[in-house]
Amino acid sequence: MKINTKAPDVLSASIAAPSDFGIDGENMPLILDILRSKLYSDPIGSICREIASNGRDSHREAGVPDLPIEIEFADGRNSLFATDGLNVIFRDFGVGLSPERVAKVYTKYGASTKRDTNEQTGGFGLGAKTPFAYVDAFSIRTIVDEVEYFYSVFIDPSRIGQVSLLMQKPVDGQRNCTEIIIPMKDGDDSAFATAILTATSYWEVRPTLIGIGRWSEPMVTTKGDGWQIESGVGHAAPSIACIDGIQYPLSRQHV
Repeated sequence: MKINTKAPDVLSASIAAPSDFGIDGENMPLILDILRSKLYSDPIGSICREIASNGRDSHREAGVPDLPIEIEFADGRNSLFATDGLNVIFRDFGVGLSPERVAKVYTKYGASTKRDTNEQTGGFGLGAKTPFAYVDAFSIRTIVDEVEYFYSVFIDPSRIGQVSLLMQKPVDGQRNCTEIIIPMKDGDDSAFATAILTATSYWEVRPTLIGIGRWSEPMVTTKGDGWQIESGVGHAAPSIACIDGIQYPLSRQHV
């Protein structure tokens, strides 16, 4: 998403040279922790919305917008990054994550590949890190130009965070793809399923769901080019506006 970065016109006067804002290096772990985990009132919902949208954007970047991404609940014991419970896997078949893109997107807050287009969601350089609002470690499997990479993304003792390449190997003839693999805590599979269904229910091309469930059809009352509105039924039911399939709550007095 293109972001308006035009600075406002400001009239100021000072008897000394102004001081620029910055980040104190000694407090970098604290600042990163705020960016990772304190911005989200609903970590599970934020993860499902942001990571699923990143997969959809990768399909758009690759020129395959009508190809659905996949979201799967899988037994963590059967994965390379073994866990005791279930993993949720967000899988796309777009451009893949090159080592350079992994280094930029996952280690640099504010870095984004989406600011030159309005065809993709986001652009603030935060969404890819949303799993850290829920867990201290998750995994990435990606294929780029017939090379497969496995990464661990984790919070190290410094609390700054690291991305570690664990393995790479040639995979002749296999298409580009990316899997973001997040271990779910015991009992959270239902919350993840609900969040996934909610986040993607208004997409024009819905994901392929594996081991998760099905959508209930939304009630759209007004629709235009790239947007639609659903009016909630009943006093407590929320009304929402959807832009590019992303939901935004509306005050009932505006509906």
